[in-house]
Amino acid sequence: MNSAQPSIGYSFLTQILNKSFNKFVITTSFDKMLEDAFFEIGDTKPLVLGYDILNKYINTLSPMQPTIIKVHKDFLFSPLDTEKKMDKKLKKSLKPVLRNNSMIVLGYDGNDESLMTYLKQRKNRKPIYWCYIKEKEISDNIKELLTKDDFLIQITSFDKFMLLVSDKLGFESLEHKEPHHQIKDTTSNTK
Repeated sequence: MNSAQPSIGYSFLTQILNKSFNKFVITTSFDKMLEDAFFEIGDTKPLVLGYDILNKYINTLSPMQPTIIKVHKDFLFSPLDTEKKMDKKLKKSLKPVLRNNSMIVLGYDGNDESLMTYLKQRKNRKPIYWCYIKEKEISDNIKELLTKDDFLIQITSFDKFMLLVSDKLGFESLEHKEPHHQIKDTTSNTK
């Protein structure tokens, strides 16, 4: 994971999280792809909640900064990839997030028993927009979760979807933006 680099879709996602009212990412991933993309863009530092005791800091009323909620902790802090149940504090903290925000699901196959069970139990939630790659089948877990108020959306890739959403929201192109951590050479070539 240390040598992995975020794809361009993560950069578009950080732009959306920075410049729109959408401030929450709930992830079952252990990696730091999204955090690395924030570092590359350099506009904002996200609040990363990868440990149970931090879940009380989820601000659902007026989130000012992007918030990354890691369901199974961070890969540096005792990741829980085999947990059957979610932490009680996390469940409580996620209730208002799901009640007040629609979910767009990307890159998740629905095979995580703890998160899927929790989502199935949520009766008072906004719609879920479940995006899937056309070549992949939709699992029974996903079919059992989604209701008549939810949506299945076929996409070609995460990167292309994020590009289209960013473009639709009218955000500037990322091609001219330099990573925040690079230093420009300001010396002139004089002889």
